[in-house]
This record gives sequence, structure tokens and C-alpha cells, in this order.
Amino acid sequence: MSTAPSATATSASWGSLLNGNSGAALAAEHITWGALIGAIGIASASFGVQTFAFVLLRWRLSRIYRPRTYLVPERERVTPPPHGVIAWLKPIFVTPSLQFIQKSGLDAYFFLRYLRMLLKIFVPLALLLLPILLPINRFSGGDTESQGISILSISNVAPEYTGHRLWAHLFLAITVVIYVCYVIFKELRGYIRVRQAYLTSPQHRIRASATTVLVTGIPKKWLTTEALDGLYDVFPGGIRNIWINRNFDELADKISLRDMFAKSLEDAETNLIKLCRTKHLKKMKKEGASKEKLEEARELTSMGNGNIKVGMDGKVKEKRGEEVTNNDRPPVPSKNSDEVPLRDSSETAVDSSAIDNSPDLKANPEQKDSGSKWAEKLQFWKKDKAEEVKEVYPEALSPDFDDDKDEDALWRTYIAAKDRETMRLPIVDQTWFPSLPLMGKQVDRIYYLRREVARLNLEIQADQNNVEKYPFMNSAFIQFNHQVAAHMACQAVSHHVPNHMSPRTVEISPNDVLWDNMSIKWWERYIRFSIVVAISVGLVIFYAIPVTFSSLLANINVVSTQISWLGFLTTWPTAAKSIVSGVLPPAIVQIVLVLVPIIYRFLVKLQGVSTGSARETGVQGWYFVFLFTQIFLVVSISGGLLSFFSKAASDPLGIASNLAQTMPKAANYFFSYLTIQGLSNSASALLQVGTLFGWFVLGPLLDSTPRAKWRRQTTLPEVEWGSFFPPFTNFAVIGIIYSVIAPLIMFFMIIIFGLYWIVYRYNVLYVYRFREDTGGVLFPQAVNQLFTGLYVMEVCLAGFFFLARDQNLNASCVPQGIIIIIVGVFTVIYHFMLNQTFAPLLRYLPITLEDDAVIRDEEFARAQASKFDSAAQEDEDSSAPGVEHQLEDRERAETAQDEAATRKEAEDIARRRSHPGLNSKPSHDSYHNFQSPSRDSWHRNAGHNTPDQPPAQSSWIKSDRWRQAAKDTGAGVLKLTEPVVKPALKVTGMAEDLVEQTMRDANRRVEARLAEANGLQAAVSRGADNDIEAQKTVADVLFAGYADELEDLTPDERDLLVRYAFQHSALRARKPVIWLPKDALGISDDEIRRGKAVSKHLEMSNEGTGLDRKGRATFERSPPDFSNVDLIAL
Repeated sequence: MSTAPSATATSASWGSLLNGNSGAALAAEHITWGALIGAIGIASASFGVQTFAFVLLRWRLSRIYRPRTYLVPERERVTPPPHGVIAWLKPIFVTPSLQFIQKSGLDAYFFLRYLRMLLKIFVPLALLLLPILLPINRFSGGDTESQGISILSISNVAPEYTGHRLWAHLFLAITVVIYVCYVIFKELRGYIRVRQAYLTSPQHRIRASATTVLVTGIPKKWLTTEALDGLYDVFPGGIRNIWINRNFDELADKISLRDMFAKSLEDAETNLIKLCRTKHLKKMKKEGASKEKLEEARELTSMGNGNIKVGMDGKVKEKRGEEVTNNDRPPVPSKNSDEVPLRDSSETAVDSSAIDNSPDLKANPEQKDSGSKWAEKLQFWKKDKAEEVKEVYPEALSPDFDDDKDEDALWRTYIAAKDRETMRLPIVDQTWFPSLPLMGKQVDRIYYLRREVARLNLEIQADQNNVEKYPFMNSAFIQFNHQVAAHMACQAVSHHVPNHMSPRTVEISPNDVLWDNMSIKWWERYIRFSIVVAISVGLVIFYAIPVTFSSLLANINVVSTQISWLGFLTTWPTAAKSIVSGVLPPAIVQIVLVLVPIIYRFLVKLQGVSTGSARETGVQGWYFVFLFTQIFLVVSISGGLLSFFSKAASDPLGIASNLAQTMPKAANYFFSYLTIQGLSNSASALLQVGTLFGWFVLGPLLDSTPRAKWRRQTTLPEVEWGSFFPPFTNFAVIGIIYSVIAPLIMFFMIIIFGLYWIVYRYNVLYVYRFREDTGGVLFPQAVNQLFTGLYVMEVCLAGFFFLARDQNLNASCVPQGIIIIIVGVFTVIYHFMLNQTFAPLLRYLPITLEDDAVIRDEEFARAQASKFDSAAQEDEDSSAPGVEHQLEDRERAETAQDEAATRKEAEDIARRRSHPGLNSKPSHDSYHNFQSPSRDSWHRNAGHNTPDQPPAQSSWIKSDRWRQAAKDTGAGVLKLTEPVVKPALKVTGMAEDLVEQTMRDANRRVEARLAEANGLQAAVSRGADNDIEAQKTVADVLFAGYADELEDLTPDERDLLVRYAFQHSALRARKPVIWLPKDALGISDDEIRRGKAVSKHLEMSNEGTGLDRKGRATFERSPPDFSNVDLIAL
């Protein structure tokens, strides 16, 4: 997983625990140029070494440095970067923004745009401020003898010059405020343009997330499909689907337990197979077998279907055996297959009575409403144990098989029963209680796990097919036929009682739902919010405790003599004390800093948010508060946070004077801090140190099964945006604050954001994968947080101006102080008006875009027929201008059109006034010459409006054009209260079968089209280079022939997949297949046969796996239970 730059904090000296690192920056007041140059030299050396290592390794380790060129589905792949020492930089600068949006999503694009925005702020300001303020600060009669960096800050201005030279600082501060506000306005305008264009694109509008709304806090009265359909069908186009959520927490716990057992069973079976192989080789060696015989035995015990090695270069090299072709990928087994089936036909046979009781299609008013899991735990004393009836399930195990009488097992040929792995059962019969060493019953690991997995498979399938026993939650998903209807439903007031049927969320992906929070009531959400706020504030304040503790360890000799109970440290050897004082302090601080976003992520989820996007937004807000407080505020003030806030409470006006006195002194500290962040940490992000450690250290230690290796190979680094934005925002806020106070900081700002912009453009393009996308909603919040820098800068300058004295100790800058306060007031007003103006557009789509979107939908539908025509798609993005420029040009054209219409109207009015006798009937042109083309398109689509009709008759409110457009696109209006709804999704087992069959049909279509499109090229390649057939990329083995885009599916198939995808994750959970490595001794084949004998509900397979010569598990395809449904973004 990718991480943001670390917010490094230095250790403080001995002091109060709660003061922590307070005032650390003040100690750097007199830092010399030599010390700064030394810090820059060390950081530059680190940057150079890491960058050199990246240049050497980037082409050898393609799995680490360019996995998105081959190890992702086709729609996400990018062209590999060119060879050469610096040639890899070219794609970073020439790749168009549209490609970043298409390949990586809006979150990645807007993060890169955010870095570019910060460069747009600091580069022009540096060119303006540095030539003016540096000479003024340096030659204003201050400490001319000092060699410190502080001579370049505002604090160096001598009293005799404060009265007139500080006017330059005031005017430039006003310039900074105006320019930053202007850039913020322009960037928010650009954000709205790009986001609206993306959300209204045909590729996005066919997704379920574009038209689905999550409604929470639904009262019992409205918790039926009939009631919700009647309430929300007033919006254009009507409703397509409704899902009323049920509380499947109990079922979800079973699924989590089953997944844990299945993973453990795979590990135990793999260890058994390896142990038998090792014993076999040792026995041969003991019997005096020759070296050639041993090598032959090692070869024979390797993979039987060809030894496939997945390399770091992205190739699957076939050493011998059968050829691995694209068609060798693991198809979803049919029910009549002789291989281990994904789902047995007998398991999907469901009583027809269960079909009529679907929670999605039939309301059950008498069904108990479910509270949240958290609220239920608080009411544990109300549970009546006598009322709890334990459900009885059919027997999952075969009565004809007994593990204890497994005398003819093949493994007994190579090892004894005592050599098999065992495990301890928990002493408490609760799933959450762990197994303890030397306590609990000792059982055979494989025997126990096989029985438990089979039992849980049966129980989970029975529970999935009997959903009526689970209570309703107070939330539902409502899918509309039109995107604009979903956005209108979110903005409309749904209920007459406060906090009922709210909040409502649009643009929600099925995989982004936090199901544990779906049943939270409004009052419970308020309680949770209060608790989380208290804990979060406490985390900000009490973070100083571990920092101070680390500083104690750094001074272990002093601490051991001053604190009596630590006196034993004096007896330690010098080497041990050196290790403790040198290694532990920075390690403790870094561990705490890594844990902070994890803690905030847990707290925000506990708060009750419904989606992962909302969780990341909450993390972004709290993490920025934490970083700004600890990294900037604490190190810049004296006396600690508690002292600062107590003084602020007693004397609010004293905040400005306190900051004015400490801020200029603390500026030098941040020069070194920002140097390390800009040089060393940016190079670490480019080198992918964490990924290298995971691949070369953790992988060999932890990955022993084929599935673990497959997951390690196919899981790319992901970004958690909630903790990714705040460090850069904090850097920018520090730069804005010191832009006038210590203008030299602008140089470091340009280095930081320039290097990070290059590094992350490369990583976003070639390294990171983005499964979930918030739609860029974190960008405007990050932009708003920049106002923190403006406010603090204005407060500091106001205090500095009011405290400034001339040589006679008289106040010399009172006018400047008054002016900067006025500027601050206008900044607050501007900030408020900006948010008021843009707030609705930051989340929702306007009605005016729907007409143009429908036109693009029609063009997109016509283009689908030629989708696989590579010539039509080639260089589509590179030749077109940027999407934002297109939208900006369109806005300018609309503005010009409005101005022309205004001039036309003014001319008509002037002509009528000058000729009163003219007919007063409005001109035909005055109404129709300047109509939007999209409006005419609606007339054509509706089929009954013409330009001659009055505008009132062509209004969408009185016309049926929404429903007509739905008919034209083949969607139709699905009324869930009518009996014509497809019954396939009433039972999860049957729904899963339909989805599997749908994806098999789509895969066959994709394979046929690819074969037709690439047949000639493949024939030429075979004739030109025979080695191509022996070297295939991992992507060809894992992803070729899969339908991985919604465009690959027909509208009916998309509708089926959508209705399946918005079911609870517990209902969509697939039965795991125990995936074992195939071996020549036949141990895995024998274990699979015995697994089938244990229970028909236990599925095992060794297809596409094997062991290499060293006995390590390998794979040549995806697991049998892998489905390309997971690849499709809904």
C-alpha cells in the first residue's frame, strides 16, 4: 500500500509530557548557513543514491516499477516507459490529463492537479517575493554581523526602518492573499468542469453508481418497496431497482470465519505436500541414490502441467511441458464438469417457496427492524436467553467417511501420523476468542479445518437462501432510470421530520459500502460523532506523550540519573545504551506517526459514515488538523499546547502577539524539515522501498501457498487518499504562512512540490492501482484547507505590525496592522461566499447537463458496434485537446451566445421604443435563434415538440421525454411493485449462477472479438519469432479473454449484474475453493479425493498450480474461485 510522505517529528528535550515537542523550532533560531547546507547535502546524497538505485532497477524489476503496463486488466494498462537513464521522464510530461482520468480515475488526477496547483501558487510568488523581500530583510539595519539564516526574515528589520519598509511586506502580503484566492477560484471552477464531464460521460453513466442513491434513517413506515417507489417515482424517469438492506452481521461473521479457516486449510495442506516431498527426497538420499537420481526426483515432484515461473520482468517463462495459452485461464467450471465444480447442482436446488419471499422484491411489514451492532451490544442485558433458539442445519459431513480411520491415505507412505500439524482449539466457544498455546484440546489441523469449512459452507448457503430470518436495517439503495433523477433525489427534502431519511448519498459504488454502518439511527450517529470528536482532539493533544518518551530515551544517561525507577539503566553496557538512545527514539516516533491515520480511519468509521469515500474525507480533515497542530503549531510556540490554549482562552487578542514573537524565530527549523521531505522522502517514494521490502522480505517469509503467491503477484500498491492529501496540504500551509515572514521558504516549496509532482505522476501512471474512486471529492476539501495558511499569516502579520516599535519605542506600524486585519475580514467573507457558491456543484450535477449527456449516450451506443476496431481508437486521446480546455471553450461559447442574445434583445427594445407603431409581437428569432442545441435534441428525441411550440409546452416537466429516452435506450422502467420482476435474484444461489453464466457468455464474446481482431497479427508474429509463443506476459495468463468492462456486457447483462452487485456483501460471498499445489507424488490429488469424500460441500482443486525444483508453490493461472465480476467497476 502506498503511503504519503512521513510527517517526521524530532525528539524534544526533557520536559512536561504534554508539552512534548513544544518550541523545538525556536531552538533553530540561530541556525547557520553551514548547518543548512549540510542538511541539504545529506538530503541530496540520499536523493541521489535512491534515484540512482531506481534507474538501475526500474527495468529489471518491472513488477515493482511498471506493473500497470501488464499486470492489470486491459482497460487499465498503459504503454511501457522508454529505456534510458532519463527517457522515462518523457511520458510524465507528455501524457495528457485525459489518459490519467481514464486509467486512474478522478482521485488520482485531482491529486496530481493539486500538486500542480501548488506549483502555480508558489512559482509566481517566488519570482515576485524573493527579489523584493530578501534585499529588504537583509539590508534593513538588523543583525548584520550574524551568519544565521534569520537575517533574511522579517525579524531582521531594525526599528528605525519598520515605519516605512514594512509597507512592502504589507502590500506583498495582500498580493499573496489575492493571488491565492484567485488560484483557488480558478481551480474549483476547473474541478467542477472536469468532474461534471466525467460524471456525465457515457462510460460512467452506464455504471450503477451513477444512478443509485443510498438513503439512510428510513422510518419503519417507509421501509417497504411499495412505499419507497411511491415516494421517489416523482423524479424524472422513475425507479429501476430498490434494495432494502437487511442486517446480515451474523452471516458476515460466519463468512469471515470460513475465509480464515479456508486460508489456514490451504496452508496446512500445502505444508503436508511439501513435507511429503521433503521426506521422499531424504529417503532417496539415505538409500544412496545418485545425484542424477535426486535431480530427476526433484524435477518429477515439480509441476506436472509445465513448470511456470512468474518473473519480476513480467514474463511467464515456460521451461517445459504443455504450452500455456490464453485459453488455459481458469474458466468458471460448469455444473456438469468432471473437475471440482464451483457450485454443485444439488446445492442450488431451492424450494420454490423461498423464491416468493425475496427481501428485495416483497415487503414484510411485520419483520423486525434491526438496530446497529454497536447499539445491540449496549443492550445486551435485554436479551432473553430463553427466546434464543439455535438453528438446526443439515449434516454437512458424509456419514461414510471418518478421518480417524483414514488408513489408506497416500501421505502415510511418506510420513507418520505424528508428523502432521496439529492445532489447539479455543478454550471458550466463541469465534472471537483466539487459540492459546498449551491450552485447549489438541486436534489434527487438516481434519478439523476440513470439517469446519464444509460445515460453514453448508450453513452459509442455507442462510443466504433464507434471508427472511434476518431483520431489516433502516437503509435502502434506490436506483433511478436517469442520473439527474438520482442527484435531484439527494438534494430534495424527503421527510417532514428532521434527521429522517437522511443523509442521502449518490455516486456510491457497491464495493465502497460500509455495511456495518447501514443500520445506524440518527441519534446514535450524533452520540458516535461526539465520542469521536473527543477522542480525536485527545489524540492531537496527548500525542506529545510518546514523543516526549522518545526524547527521554534519546537522553538515557541523564534520565537514568534523574528518575529513580530508571536507575537500572546505568548498569547497562555502553553499546546497549547507544542502541537504545540512537535507534528507539526515531523508531517510536515513526511508528506513532504511521498509526495516526489508521486510528483516525477507525474512528471515522466508528462515527457511522456509510461509505469508504466518506471515511476517507473524514480522515483527511482530522489528519490535517493533527499534522498542522503537531508539525507546525506545537514546534513553533513556547510553553506547550495547554499553555497556549489557556492563554488564548484568557486573552484571545494575545494569540496574535504570541505568534508574532515566535513565528519568525521558528522559520529556520522548517528549512531543514522541508529539505528532508523534498529530497529524501520523494526519492523513497520513487524507489518504492516499502514494496521492495514486502516483495523480497515478507513475500518469501509469509507466502507459501499458490493463492498467497498469486495475491502477492497481482495485488498492486493502492492509495488511501484520506491520509495522502494532508501532508502536502500541511507543507503548502507552512509555505503560505512564511511566504512574507521568511520568503526563503518559497525556494523549498518549489523543490518539494516539483519533485513530488514528478514522482507521483510516474507512480500514478505505472505503479499504483485505484480500485475505488471517490470522484475527486477530497480535492475541494484540500483546497479549502489552504485558507488556514492565509488566516495564520494574516494573524501573525497583524501581531507583528502592532508590536513593531521604532527607535523611540513608539508603535510604528499601526496602519499596516489595521489594513491586514481588514484584509483578513475580507478573506473570511470571500471564503464563505466561495463555499456558498460552489457547494452544490461540488457534489451534484445540474439539470442543464442532462440534455447533452443523453446525446453523448446515443453516440456512445452507436460506437459500441465498432468498439474493437483498434484503428478507430488509436491515438484518440493524444490528438484531442484537454478535457478541461474543451469545457472551458464551451463555457466561453455559451457566454458569447448569451452576450449576443443580450445585444439582440437591446437592439429590439431600442427599435420598438424609437418606432412605437411596430407590432409588439415578439420576434421569432428572439426566442429561437440562440437556443441551445441540446434543447433541439430533446425535441427530436421526444418526437412531439417543435421549435414553433411555446417554451411552456416543451418543458420537461410537462413532457414525457425522460421516459421516451429510456425507451430509446432499451432500458425501460422497472416497477418493483409489479410481479413482472425477474425472480432470478430472489435467491442468492440462483442469482450467483445467473451472474456466472452471464460472465461466461461475455467472456466468450470478448474472446471471439479478440481472436478476430488479432488473428492476422498473431499469425505474422508466429512466423516472425518462434520465441513469442514461449514467453507470455502474466497479464495474458491472468486477464486475457475476460470481460472486464461494463461496455463488454449487453444492457440486460449489465442490469442483472447491477441487481446482484447491490446485494449485501454477505449474500454475494462466493464459496471458496481450497487451492493446492499439484505434485508428482499425487498427494494433492489424493487430498482432493478425500476432501470430496468428507463432504460434497468442500471444494478443492490443484488446477494451474505446482511445485518448483526447490519445493516452492507456483501458479500459472488465477484461482478457480476467481471471477471477472471482481474486475468490473460498477
